[in-house]
Amino acid sequence: MEEWRRNVSFFKYHERRFVRSEDSRCWSRERLSDWLKICQLLLFLILAGLGLRGFPGLSEAVSLSYECSYFTEHIRTVTPWNYFNIKIALVGDCQQNCGLCQPYVDDVGQLSAVLIPDWAKVFCKWQRSPAGSNFYLGTCGLDHPLSPSTNRIYFVTLIVPTTKRNIVHVTYFSYLSGDLYPLNCGPLDWTSYTARSLQAGKQAAFKVPLKDIFGFVKKSSTGAVPSADVKSFSSAINLSFAKQISNVSIQYSETEGFLLVSFIPITCGTWTARAGIEGWTGKPTPEATFKGSPFELRISAGDLWVEECTAEWLVMLYTAGKSSRLRVYLRDRYGNALVGNTKIIKFNIYTYAKSGGVVYEEASYSLQSDMPQIEYVTFTSNKAGVFSYYVSYGSKQVKGSPFKLTRLPALHPK
Repeated sequence: MEEWRRNVSFFKYHERRFVRSEDSRCWSRERLSDWLKICQLLLFLILAGLGLRGFPGLSEAVSLSYECSYFTEHIRTVTPWNYFNIKIALVGDCQQNCGLCQPYVDDVGQLSAVLIPDWAKVFCKWQRSPAGSNFYLGTCGLDHPLSPSTNRIYFVTLIVPTTKRNIVHVTYFSYLSGDLYPLNCGPLDWTSYTARSLQAGKQAAFKVPLKDIFGFVKKSSTGAVPSADVKSFSSAINLSFAKQISNVSIQYSETEGFLLVSFIPITCGTWTARAGIEGWTGKPTPEATFKGSPFELRISAGDLWVEECTAEWLVMLYTAGKSSRLRVYLRDRYGNALVGNTKIIKFNIYTYAKSGGVVYEEASYSLQSDMPQIEYVTFTSNKAGVFSYYVSYGSKQVKGSPFKLTRLPALHPK
């Protein structure tokens, strides 16, 4: 306060010194008074910028105000095992008006912080910044990880000048998940079809939850994976069954925190399969197997694909009036045998007459009991000669159609 009085006296002395008559065109008392007000305003703005509220003057507070002390820097997010900073300003002598507070620079003895609810212990290292001021910078951490949440968590700073604890102020922060940890990613969650019930030609997909070292899912509400890590992680995904599938697509759901790996199964069979990463450039390891691996992968044949079916005659020579028999191999679009087939496919069997007309044969159909992916087509014709028989279903021809057949004349007894 004494320094403030000296400053004011200095201004008044120079005000008297420079006051002259208006005719001398020097400063008048009114103009100097205006100049003094401007200087006071600038001083107020400088002090306000240092964190003081209202027009504090230059005096120091004698009594600390817990209600008016405040945060000058708020924390926003906290991650596992990482430090975070908070900065508070201590003020006092507020006279029930926080706008009238003075800086409190006396030693407070100890500063501490607590988490509400008490899910973890907070430890902080405090220092005045700058030295001797009423600003305190705390470098803080938590003694163990929390469960990430979109809800704000109360973080209460306490001042302990004596043995009494006093709440100064409350701030809020979001506790986020840690860095991506491949060894914890998973387990695989299959959508639409399980790994044991995939079908060739029908899209399949599984989700890989992305997690940190503590098993917390990394999503938008708890700390999403950075786009650069998503890209490098996705490119490092390795599927041991890559040769049995096609059209692989990988997408990241930031909202739910998983990678969706979709693909088209193309090769039938049963395998012990693995999904993981290999050659990832991130931390902590370039290789990892996702939880839920290895697993049994079973792909069955898809729907009938006429163009992939093939056929052959049981014998190359037949006799007119005797049954002719054609063996048809049922396939899906990828050439997989329809091993579990139970359906009779009534193929059309026809040839072209010399006149150009189409001649359809009336046929019977049967499946081979021990190999239902093979169908037999049987028909009888009394015409001898060399014929080209077309085999079709709907508007599609089986592969290799037409099939040449030689039929010998019937043998008549003498």
